[in-house]
Amino acid sequence: MLIIVNACSDQEKVIEKIEDKSVFNVLIIQKVEGNTSSNDMTKIVKDQQKIVEVLSMVEGLKVEEVDNNLVIEEMTSQNAYMFGFIENEKMTGDPLPYSFNVLADGTFIFSHDEPDSLSKPLQTVDQHQQLLDEMKQLLDIDF
Repeated sequence: MLIIVNACSDQEKVIEKIEDKSVFNVLIIQKVEGNTSSNDMTKIVKDQQKIVEVLSMVEGLKVEEVDNNLVIEEMTSQNAYMFGFIENEKMTGDPLPYSFNVLADGTFIFSHDEPDSLSKPLQTVDQHQQLLDEMKQLLDIDF
């Protein structure tokens, strides 16, 4: 379960943690450039330790609710990475149980307030380019 709690202001919240990170055994990372992607910009990670580590890396990020239109505008104006967490490799037409996007400038955008629960978009208050770089290094992403 992902818990979001109030922090410094009424609008600012903090990503705390997903209690049972072990439910996710597949992480799909896809880069979107110019509103398109390809198989060359997609990676599937099945290493449970790395999946848990990525989920742990976002804990504590300060976020605030943002308008859907603003998110769409930001995501179409720059390159982005999608991190999608699933419980097995067989994907259906259902939405991903948990995911977040990271814009090229290091802005994290969360679409879930907990696994299997879509929410109003939450965007980091600050940019975290170094955190994105650490995730890419951990997952050996070179695209």
